[in-house]
Amino acid sequence: MGRAKTFLINQGKYACATSLGAVVEMAILWLLAHVIFKNTSFPGKDSLSILIASEIAILVNFTTAYFFVWRDRITKRSPRSYFRHYLAFALTANILMVLKVALALFFKDLFRWDVVICDFVALIISGTVNFVLNEMVIFKDRRQLLQKYDPEEVEEELTKEEESTTL
Repeated sequence: MGRAKTFLINQGKYACATSLGAVVEMAILWLLAHVIFKNTSFPGKDSLSILIASEIAILVNFTTAYFFVWRDRITKRSPRSYFRHYLAFALTANILMVLKVALALFFKDLFRWDVVICDFVALIISGTVNFVLNEMVIFKDRRQLLQKYDPEEVEEELTKEEESTTL
């Protein structure tokens, strides 16, 4: 399958999979903003609500990405592999979350929209950037890259990698 076709298929799978994360995030954010922190005067309640909801969504998004979107790029499934990929995924997602929170609060101040709407718009922007980072860096298809050079070396290199991760 061509690289462009694979990219588009993965983008579609990622959009479907992360829709679950978005629904979870919006539901938790609504619960925090409109129920738990509804009658509080805490000045950081919107930021805190967005951060909590986003962290839970990051875990949901990673799990669906690992087991659904890029499952064919995981050469060896193990707890170590899961957490190694999660660390990179969570790091980039948290960096992008800072951007998302800043955008959401900027939109809230600029347009005076509800925090849930502002977060949703910021989520679309940061989610697009996140997909590109996952596709090109975190879940990069190294088999395809290595096969351009020497297909026999691919299996040898992957075998060495698998042996080193089991130590």
